[in-house]
Amino acid sequence: MKPDYVVLAAGHGKRLWPLSETTCKPMARILSKPVLEWTVENALPNANKIILVVGQLKEQVTDYFSSKPYADRVVFVEQPRQMGTGHALLQAEPVVESGSLVMINGDNFFHPSVFKLLAEECIKKEWFAVTRNVADRSPYGAYYLSKGFIERVVEKPTDGTPGPININLFHAPKSFFKLLEKIKPSPRGEIEVTDALQYFFSENRVRAIDFKGYWNDIGTYWNYLDANTFACSELMQPKIAGTIEEGAQIGGKLWLGKGSIVKAGALIQGNCFVGENCIIGRGAELRGDNVVENNCTVGAAQLKSCVMLEGSKTEDGAVATYSVLCEDSKIGRNARLSCRSKDGQTVKVNVNGKHLDSRRSELGSVIGRGIHLGENTLVAPGAIINSIE
Repeated sequence: MKPDYVVLAAGHGKRLWPLSETTCKPMARILSKPVLEWTVENALPNANKIILVVGQLKEQVTDYFSSKPYADRVVFVEQPRQMGTGHALLQAEPVVESGSLVMINGDNFFHPSVFKLLAEECIKKEWFAVTRNVADRSPYGAYYLSKGFIERVVEKPTDGTPGPININLFHAPKSFFKLLEKIKPSPRGEIEVTDALQYFFSENRVRAIDFKGYWNDIGTYWNYLDANTFACSELMQPKIAGTIEEGAQIGGKLWLGKGSIVKAGALIQGNCFVGENCIIGRGAELRGDNVVENNCTVGAAQLKSCVMLEGSKTEDGAVATYSVLCEDSKIGRNARLSCRSKDGQTVKVNVNGKHLDSRRSELGSVIGRGIHLGENTLVAPGAIINSIE
């Protein structure tokens, strides 16, 4: 029997605020499709069934996937309280039918080739964890190997060394749940899946499988921008279902949805995804990799590598670079979303009271759902503009 895939989709996504304010993190959209849907659709051919562990805003997940043609192969279980990844995984134990399981984070975005890799490795009926090699392992759980097998995992090591990390993607027997049941809460009061993995590694030969393809944990809005950029460039297939007027200039791949129009005098230079019923107006300039979801309007504005979510609008003279415009937001005439710090340093961002270094020399803003910026507004790089509520 093929393994059951257990996909954790119950997290809050606090660092992704304000995108996660009204949308649970796994339902954040890449090319207008939820991250979780990319995972489910790619995993289904190689799974006995998909088990989705839901929590925050669970109805967004259950309603969405219950309407899919493959709904009979998707099972929902709830994590009623946020008590860690190990606790979330435990909720799936009663519905796992197969002798083995693949665990995957539902808010991670992968190149689809990872699912082919999983299928090929599962056929071998051996235990493994998919890893990524990074230059600095200090923000992650670090794997330590011997002859290709994982000996131990250390959470957030302080030595800053390069090497393989834990991305919570592994194949294990159903008996893994017994290890989870033995785990005591960590100092922060959570059941950590890494603690169970440590027991698992000490008792079994678990191979480390290095995945060299694209992986993004969508932790912050600049990660979210990067994922959309990658998808535009590498995954999007050109399609023209709307109208391109004579005199519009198109350079790069374009996905143009039904009912959308690119007006004469508009310029698209780069890869661009445009959803349904959008207007790309005369004088608009879209450069880099842009995503424009359904029912958006771009006036004679300049956009570079931005994401405009449903119903958002940029008026004439507006300039936005590496920015996210949330649903129904509007950038007024001649407003500018700056992307470079005056001191020339990397852009710092205050997310829910925590100061994060984006490690990017260029990064724009996030304009929250329903926010309208007036004419001639100047927004600093790394700013998050959202309502107080």
